[in-house]
Amino acid sequence: MPWTNRFKLVNAIQQDKPVEDDAAWRFDDTSEQNTANRLTLIAMKLPGLRGRAKRTLAMIPSPENDALLLCLIHDARAVDLELQRWELSLTDAWRARTVGLVQEMRDPVLLAKEWPGPIQTYEDMYIANIRNDHRICRIFCATLILKCLDSLALPGTHFNIPIIRQEAQYVTESMVNEVCASVPFHMRYGLQANAHMAGQDEVGKTIHFPSLKGECLQCCIAAEAIGAYFLVWPCHVCKEIEYISEKQREWFTGRLHYIRRTFGLNQAQMLVMARRQVVDSGPSLP
Repeated sequence: MPWTNRFKLVNAIQQDKPVEDDAAWRFDDTSEQNTANRLTLIAMKLPGLRGRAKRTLAMIPSPENDALLLCLIHDARAVDLELQRWELSLTDAWRARTVGLVQEMRDPVLLAKEWPGPIQTYEDMYIANIRNDHRICRIFCATLILKCLDSLALPGTHFNIPIIRQEAQYVTESMVNEVCASVPFHMRYGLQANAHMAGQDEVGKTIHFPSLKGECLQCCIAAEAIGAYFLVWPCHVCKEIEYISEKQREWFTGRLHYIRRTFGLNQAQMLVMARRQVVDSGPSLP
């Protein structure tokens, strides 16, 4: 995506404004390389949804406002359906491969390198990053739905509310767990056997991060630095979700602390990285 368009999307997300000039974002390329662009077109609907949600959830609950909340739920579910279809359209090259299973967490939660469950790898770091963008988009839709359900003045009058709540909770839990399963791939060079990013297998290479405005990180293995960079936003979002367990929240916090210590970042730099990575997915949770 051209940088001008990326900045437009960032600004729209940060200001909770719908993205204008939709035609300017369309792509003629329908090849596999356009997969990320198709996700971006869906993600463009999220800032407008978030803006509507902030205004509606700020209202005092009433039967009249329930209609607005139900409309928001309907629209969020429609976007989530598009995100599901995007995932179903992926070729094998874009799919995760399970290479291991963590039975239990043996280290203290703040120090544990893996969350119990599968360990997944990807064709390269670029694909892993886009897949996590997709998960964050679905997390945004699901948490928005749950917040709207919690704000209904007369929830008992809508017979399908329990089913919708169960679906949203399942999406949140499963997407967060999939982010957990991607963490080892991002942080361990040994799992990145098929990494294709230019120069990322060179030891001692200086990696420049555009999100840090010219600042750079010097690391022993450049691939792990890139992986850590791409993890900051997903981990930051996941740890702020109120619908996950406190233990899982603590684990995400520990992974962010590990990245900060390992690569010599301060808290301000970590926040800059998280905010700048909002480009493709954009779900800044309340």
